[in-house]
Amino acid sequence: MSRVTRKRALFAGLAVAVGASTFGGFALAHTSYGADRNERAQALAAALDAYTEVARGCDLDATREAYWDAEEVFNAVEIDHQFASPERYMFFEHIYIQDQVPSGLGLEGDEPYDCATIVRLAEEQAASWDEVIEYLANSPEETALFDDVATLRTVNQHIRRARQELAGLPDATPQTPSTAADPAAAAEQWTQFLADYPTAREIIAFRNADLATEIDGLVAAVTAAFDSGTGAAEALAALAGRYGLGINLVTAAARNSVPSESTQPVFDPDAFSSADFLGDIVITFFEIRDLIAAGNVAQVQTEYTDWIQYPLSFKTGGALTRANVAFETALADWAAAQTPETTRALLDALLIVEQIFVGQYWGTPELVEYYQQNA
Repeated sequence: MSRVTRKRALFAGLAVAVGASTFGGFALAHTSYGADRNERAQALAAALDAYTEVARGCDLDATREAYWDAEEVFNAVEIDHQFASPERYMFFEHIYIQDQVPSGLGLEGDEPYDCATIVRLAEEQAASWDEVIEYLANSPEETALFDDVATLRTVNQHIRRARQELAGLPDATPQTPSTAADPAAAAEQWTQFLADYPTAREIIAFRNADLATEIDGLVAAVTAAFDSGTGAAEALAALAGRYGLGINLVTAAARNSVPSESTQPVFDPDAFSSADFLGDIVITFFEIRDLIAAGNVAQVQTEYTDWIQYPLSFKTGGALTRANVAFETALADWAAAQTPETTRALLDALLIVEQIFVGQYWGTPELVEYYQQNA
C-alpha cells in the first residue's frame, strides 16, 4: 500500500513511455512500462533491483511497499513474458514474486519475517528475471498487439491498487502502517487511472464500442463514489470485471495474431539450472523419490509445495492440471497410510508429473543425457 505518491516514474527508467501500435490502420498512442517486450522486461528488472535495495535495509514496512511497487510492474508486463518463455515465467512467478517473497514478508500470514531470508530471496528473484531478459532478447519478436495488452494492464494497476488501498491487508502478519486501509491513497490511485483511461478506452473501443460505453458508466460511478465518500469499493469491483473483459479481448487478439510457437530452452549440459531453471525442479523429483523410499511424509509434502506445486498447478488447465490433481490425491492417500499400494500410486503419479512437466520443454536426448549425468 502506498501512503505517498508512487507513480511509474518512481524507478529510474520506469517513467511513462509513449509509443504506437496499430489496429486495422489506426495508430494508438499508449502508456505502459515500455514500447516493446524487451523494454518492459528491463522495467521490471529495475523495479526488482529497487526492491532488493530496500530489502537490504531490513525495514519490513518499507520492504512491503517496495514489493508492491515491483509487483505492480510485474502485473502490468507479465503477459508477453508468460507466453514467450513459459517455463522461466512459471518459475519466476510461482517460486518468487507471487509465492515465497510475499509469504516471507508476512503478506499471507504464514511465515515470520526474517531479513536475511528476504534479502536472499530478493537477490535470487532478480537473478532469475535476468535470465528471462536474456532469453527474450534472443527470441523472435512478438506481435505489436502485445504492446496494447501491456497498455491496458498498466492502466489497470490503478484499479488494483485502489482496491487494495481501500481494503488494506488485515491478514498480514505482523501488521505495519502500510497494511492498513488508506482511502486517501485509493483516491490518488483513482486520479491516476482517470488520467490514463482515455488511452485505454480507445483500445477497448476499437474491439467493442458497446463495452467501452459500458465501462464509461462504471468509471463515472466510481468517481461519484469517491466524491461522496461511500461505495467506492463496490463500484471498483464492478468496474474491475468489465475492464478485465476489455483486457481479455485484446489479449485474445494478440495470442491469435501469429501462429503458436513451442519454445524450448537451449540445452546446456554444463549449466542446467542457469540455462532454464528446470534442472532444479528435475533434481527435486530425484529427492522426492528418495524421501518416499525413506517414508518421510513431511519432507515429501514440503518438497512438493516448495518446488513442484506452483509451476505444475499454473492456471493452464489440461494435462498439467490433471496431473497435479492426481498427484495431490496420491500424496494425500500415501500420507494417510504408507502401504505398498499407496506408495506405488504415488510413484506412478510422480512419474507422470515429471514426464508431462519437463517433456514439453526438453527433447528426449537432452533428458537422457541429463539423467545420466545426475543419477
